[in-house]
Amino acid sequence: MAGGTVSAQIQLSTTLDHVVYLQFEPMIARTTVKTGIGQPVVFNSEPTGPNFYFRVNDDYGHQMPPLADAPRAEPTMVPAQATIGFTNNMLRLYNLARPGFYSIQPCVDWMGKTYQGEKRHIEVVAGREVMRVTANVPSDGSSRTYKIFHLNRRQQDHILLRIDDEDASLCYGVFPLGRSVMNEKPQMVVDAAGNAHILFKSSPNRILHLTYSPYGSMMNQKVFGQEYSTISLGTKADGSVESIGQQGGPTGPKPVQSIINNR
Repeated sequence: MAGGTVSAQIQLSTTLDHVVYLQFEPMIARTTVKTGIGQPVVFNSEPTGPNFYFRVNDDYGHQMPPLADAPRAEPTMVPAQATIGFTNNMLRLYNLARPGFYSIQPCVDWMGKTYQGEKRHIEVVAGREVMRVTANVPSDGSSRTYKIFHLNRRQQDHILLRIDDEDASLCYGVFPLGRSVMNEKPQMVVDAAGNAHILFKSSPNRILHLTYSPYGSMMNQKVFGQEYSTISLGTKADGSVESIGQQGGPTGPKPVQSIINNR
Protein backbone atom coordinates (compact mmCIF):
# COMPACT_ATOMS: atom_id res chain seq x y z
CA MET A 1 0.00 0.00 0.00
CA ALA A 2 1.41 3.39 -0.98
CA GLY A 3 2.43 5.78 1.75
CA GLY A 4 0.20 8.55 0.37
CA THR A 5 -2.84 6.28 0.51
CA VAL A 6 -2.05 5.24 4.07
CA SER A 7 -1.78 8.86 5.22
CA ALA A 8 -5.25 9.62 3.87
CA GLN A 9 -6.63 6.65 5.76
CA ILE A 10 -5.32 7.59 9.23
CA GLN A 11 -7.15 10.38 11.03
CA LEU A 12 -6.08 11.71 14.43
CA SER A 13 -7.86 14.10 16.77
CA THR A 14 -7.30 15.14 20.38
CA THR A 15 -9.62 17.10 22.66
CA LEU A 16 -9.07 18.59 26.12
CA ASP A 17 -11.61 19.68 28.71
CA HIS A 18 -10.36 23.24 29.02
CA VAL A 19 -8.37 25.95 27.29
CA VAL A 20 -7.03 27.39 30.57
CA TYR A 21 -5.48 25.17 33.27
CA LEU A 22 -4.18 25.91 36.74
CA GLN A 23 -0.61 24.83 37.46
CA PHE A 24 -0.48 21.10 38.31
CA GLU A 25 -4.15 20.59 37.41
CA PRO A 26 -4.73 17.25 35.63
CA MET A 27 -4.70 17.81 31.87
CA ILE A 28 -6.62 14.93 30.31
CA ALA A 29 -6.19 14.54 26.54
CA ARG A 30 -8.74 12.34 24.78
CA THR A 31 -7.44 11.04 21.48
CA THR A 32 -9.33 9.34 18.67
CA VAL A 33 -7.59 7.29 15.98
CA LYS A 34 -9.57 6.34 12.89
CA THR A 35 -8.22 4.19 10.09
CA GLY A 36 -9.60 3.04 6.78
CA ILE A 37 -6.87 0.42 6.42
CA GLY A 38 -8.05 -3.05 5.48
CA GLN A 39 -5.89 -4.79 8.06
CA PRO A 40 -5.15 -4.35 11.78
CA VAL A 41 -2.17 -2.22 12.77
CA VAL A 42 -0.38 -2.14 16.12
CA PHE A 43 0.97 1.17 17.40
CA ASN A 44 4.18 1.38 19.47
CA SER A 45 5.24 -2.25 19.07
CA GLU A 46 8.13 -1.87 16.61
CA PRO A 47 10.81 0.83 16.22
CA THR A 48 9.85 1.10 12.54
CA GLY A 49 6.29 2.03 13.46
CA PRO A 50 3.56 2.85 13.38
CA ASN A 51 4.31 4.85 16.53
CA PHE A 52 1.93 7.27 18.20
CA TYR A 53 3.10 10.26 20.26
CA PHE A 54 2.28 13.87 21.07
CA ARG A 55 4.21 16.82 19.70
CA VAL A 56 4.16 19.55 22.34
CA ASN A 57 5.50 23.05 21.70
CA ASP A 58 5.99 25.85 24.21
CA ASP A 59 5.07 29.52 23.73
CA TYR A 60 8.38 30.11 21.92
CA GLY A 61 7.56 27.42 19.36
CA HIS A 62 10.20 25.03 20.71
CA GLN A 63 9.34 21.34 20.68
CA MET A 64 9.42 19.94 24.22
CA PRO A 65 10.98 16.57 25.07
CA PRO A 66 8.97 14.05 27.12
CA LEU A 67 9.70 13.83 30.82
CA ALA A 68 12.56 11.49 31.68
CA ASP A 69 10.25 9.34 33.81
CA ALA A 70 7.26 9.53 31.45
CA PRO A 71 5.51 6.16 31.08
CA ARG A 72 6.24 4.41 27.81
CA ALA A 73 3.44 4.13 25.31
CA GLU A 74 2.06 0.60 25.41
CA PRO A 75 1.36 -1.33 22.20
CA THR A 76 -2.17 -0.61 20.99
CA MET A 77 -3.94 -2.55 18.26
CA VAL A 78 -6.22 -0.70 15.88
CA PRO A 79 -8.59 -3.12 14.11
CA ALA A 80 -9.09 -2.89 10.38
CA GLN A 81 -11.24 0.07 9.35
CA ALA A 82 -12.02 0.98 12.93
CA THR A 83 -11.95 3.88 15.40
CA ILE A 84 -10.41 3.66 18.87
CA GLY A 85 -10.00 6.17 21.67
CA PHE A 86 -7.66 6.53 24.65
CA THR A 87 -6.78 9.09 27.28
CA ASN A 88 -3.53 10.54 28.62
CA ASN A 89 -2.75 12.90 31.47
CA MET A 90 -0.35 15.26 29.70
CA LEU A 91 1.25 16.30 33.00
CA ARG A 92 2.72 12.79 33.28
CA LEU A 93 4.23 13.01 29.80
CA TYR A 94 5.55 16.58 29.51
CA ASN A 95 6.62 19.40 31.81
CA LEU A 96 3.49 21.53 31.48
CA ALA A 97 3.49 23.01 34.98
CA ARG A 98 5.18 26.30 34.06
CA PRO A 99 2.74 29.14 33.30
CA GLY A 100 2.61 29.87 29.60
CA PHE A 101 1.05 28.89 26.29
CA TYR A 102 1.42 25.42 24.76
CA SER A 103 0.22 23.47 21.75
CA ILE A 104 -0.54 19.74 21.77
CA GLN A 105 -0.72 17.72 18.56
CA PRO A 106 -1.26 13.96 18.07
CA CYS A 107 1.15 12.35 15.61
CA VAL A 108 1.91 8.95 14.09
CA ASP A 109 5.24 8.05 12.46
CA TRP A 110 4.97 5.27 9.89
CA MET A 111 6.73 4.28 6.71
CA GLY A 112 8.98 7.34 6.76
CA LYS A 113 6.14 9.83 7.13
CA THR A 114 4.47 11.71 9.98
CA TYR A 115 0.68 11.92 10.14
CA GLN A 116 -0.70 14.72 12.30
CA GLY A 117 -3.95 15.77 13.93
CA GLU A 118 -5.04 19.33 14.59
CA LYS A 119 -3.12 21.30 17.22
CA ARG A 120 -4.87 22.15 20.48
CA HIS A 121 -3.75 25.36 22.17
CA ILE A 122 -3.87 25.73 25.96
CA GLU A 123 -2.71 28.18 28.60
CA VAL A 124 -1.33 27.26 32.02
CA VAL A 125 -1.81 29.98 34.65
CA ALA A 126 -0.84 30.56 38.27
CA GLY A 127 -4.44 31.48 39.14
CA ARG A 128 -5.72 33.81 41.82
CA GLU A 129 -5.32 32.48 45.34
CA VAL A 130 -8.48 32.95 47.39
CA MET A 131 -7.35 31.47 50.72
CA ARG A 132 -4.96 29.01 52.34
CA VAL A 133 -4.78 26.95 55.53
CA THR A 134 -1.69 25.11 56.82
CA ALA A 135 -2.12 22.24 59.27
CA ASN A 136 -0.34 19.18 60.65
CA VAL A 137 -1.07 15.61 59.55
CA PRO A 138 -0.97 13.52 62.75
CA SER A 139 -0.75 10.19 60.91
CA ASP A 140 2.77 10.82 59.59
CA GLY A 141 3.95 14.03 61.28
CA SER A 142 4.04 16.02 58.04
CA SER A 143 2.20 19.23 57.24
CA ARG A 144 -0.13 20.34 54.46
CA THR A 145 -0.97 23.66 52.94
CA TYR A 146 -4.44 23.72 51.41
CA LYS A 147 -5.00 26.50 48.89
CA ILE A 148 -8.14 27.53 47.04
CA PHE A 149 -7.65 29.20 43.66
CA HIS A 150 -10.08 31.00 41.38
CA LEU A 151 -10.21 30.63 37.60
CA ASN A 152 -12.57 32.07 35.02
CA ARG A 153 -13.60 29.47 32.46
CA ARG A 154 -16.01 30.28 29.66
CA GLN A 155 -17.14 33.37 31.58
CA GLN A 156 -17.93 31.29 34.67
CA ASP A 157 -16.21 31.40 38.06
CA HIS A 158 -14.58 28.13 39.14
CA ILE A 159 -12.56 27.25 42.23
CA LEU A 160 -9.88 24.58 42.62
CA LEU A 161 -8.12 23.04 45.63
CA ARG A 162 -4.35 22.55 45.67
CA ILE A 163 -2.67 20.41 48.34
CA ASP A 164 1.05 20.92 49.08
CA ASP A 165 3.65 19.61 51.49
CA GLU A 166 5.71 22.77 51.35
CA ASP A 167 8.48 21.41 53.58
CA ALA A 168 9.08 18.57 51.11
CA SER A 169 8.38 20.77 48.00
CA LEU A 170 5.71 18.26 47.00
CA CYS A 171 2.35 18.94 45.38
CA TYR A 172 -0.24 16.26 46.06
CA GLY A 173 -2.41 17.54 43.26
CA VAL A 174 -4.93 20.09 42.07
CA PHE A 175 -8.62 19.22 42.30
CA PRO A 176 -11.35 21.17 40.48
CA LEU A 177 -14.22 21.86 42.88
CA GLY A 178 -16.58 23.28 40.27
CA ARG A 179 -18.47 26.49 39.69
CA SER A 180 -18.70 28.97 42.53
CA VAL A 181 -20.73 32.06 43.34
CA MET A 182 -17.84 34.35 44.14
CA ASN A 183 -19.80 37.11 45.89
CA GLU A 184 -19.82 34.72 48.88
CA LYS A 185 -16.30 33.70 49.91
CA PRO A 186 -15.70 29.95 50.35
CA GLN A 187 -15.04 28.58 53.83
CA MET A 188 -12.22 26.13 54.60
CA VAL A 189 -11.45 24.36 57.90
CA VAL A 190 -9.00 21.52 58.61
CA ASP A 191 -10.07 18.89 61.14
CA ALA A 192 -7.94 17.10 63.75
CA ALA A 193 -6.97 14.36 61.28
CA GLY A 194 -5.64 16.85 58.74
CA ASN A 195 -8.59 16.62 56.33
CA ALA A 196 -9.68 19.80 54.57
CA HIS A 197 -13.36 20.78 54.59
CA ILE A 198 -14.49 23.27 51.94
CA LEU A 199 -17.92 24.89 51.97
CA PHE A 200 -18.99 27.06 49.04
CA LYS A 201 -22.03 28.12 47.07
CA SER A 202 -21.99 26.46 43.65
CA SER A 203 -25.19 28.18 42.49
CA PRO A 204 -27.71 30.58 44.07
CA ASN A 205 -29.70 27.61 45.45
CA ARG A 206 -26.96 25.02 46.06
CA ILE A 207 -24.18 24.78 48.66
CA LEU A 208 -21.50 22.07 48.68
CA HIS A 209 -19.46 20.70 51.60
CA LEU A 210 -16.49 18.72 50.24
CA THR A 211 -13.89 16.86 52.32
CA TYR A 212 -10.38 16.03 51.04
CA SER A 213 -7.73 13.94 52.74
CA PRO A 214 -4.13 15.18 53.10
CA TYR A 215 -3.20 12.80 50.27
CA GLY A 216 -5.64 14.16 47.73
CA SER A 217 -8.65 11.86 47.81
CA MET A 218 -12.17 13.21 48.14
CA MET A 219 -13.66 11.60 51.24
CA ASN A 220 -17.14 13.05 51.39
CA GLN A 221 -19.59 15.37 49.66
CA LYS A 222 -22.74 16.92 51.07
CA VAL A 223 -25.23 19.01 49.13
CA PHE A 224 -27.50 21.61 50.72
CA GLY A 225 -30.41 23.13 48.85
CA GLN A 226 -32.33 26.35 48.97
CA GLU A 227 -34.17 25.29 52.13
CA TYR A 228 -31.09 26.41 54.11
CA SER A 229 -30.99 30.13 54.84
CA THR A 230 -27.54 30.01 56.51
CA ILE A 231 -24.81 27.40 56.71
CA SER A 232 -21.24 27.35 58.00
CA LEU A 233 -18.43 25.01 59.07
CA GLY A 234 -17.96 24.33 62.77
CA THR A 235 -15.37 22.36 64.76
CA LYS A 236 -16.68 19.92 67.37
CA ALA A 237 -15.04 19.12 70.71
CA ASP A 238 -13.37 15.98 69.27
CA GLY A 239 -11.73 17.96 66.49
CA SER A 240 -14.06 16.84 63.72
CA VAL A 241 -15.73 19.37 61.43
CA GLU A 242 -19.40 19.57 60.55
CA SER A 243 -21.58 21.80 58.43
CA ILE A 244 -24.12 23.64 60.54
CA GLY A 245 -27.14 25.01 58.76
CA GLN A 246 -30.38 26.70 59.57
CA GLN A 247 -33.42 25.74 57.53
CA GLY A 248 -36.00 28.22 56.43
CA GLY A 249 -35.46 31.27 54.30
CA PRO A 250 -35.92 34.81 55.52
CA THR A 251 -39.46 35.86 56.17
CA GLY A 252 -40.77 37.79 53.23
CA PRO A 253 -43.40 40.55 53.26
CA LYS A 254 -46.91 39.30 53.78
CA PRO A 255 -49.51 39.94 51.06
CA VAL A 256 -51.36 43.19 51.57
CA GLN A 257 -55.08 42.69 51.91
CA SER A 258 -57.01 45.01 49.68
CA ILE A 259 -59.48 47.36 51.32
CA ILE A 260 -61.38 47.55 48.08
CA ASN A 261 -64.10 44.97 47.65
CA ASN A 262 -63.72 42.70 44.68
CA ARG A 263 -66.44 43.32 42.14
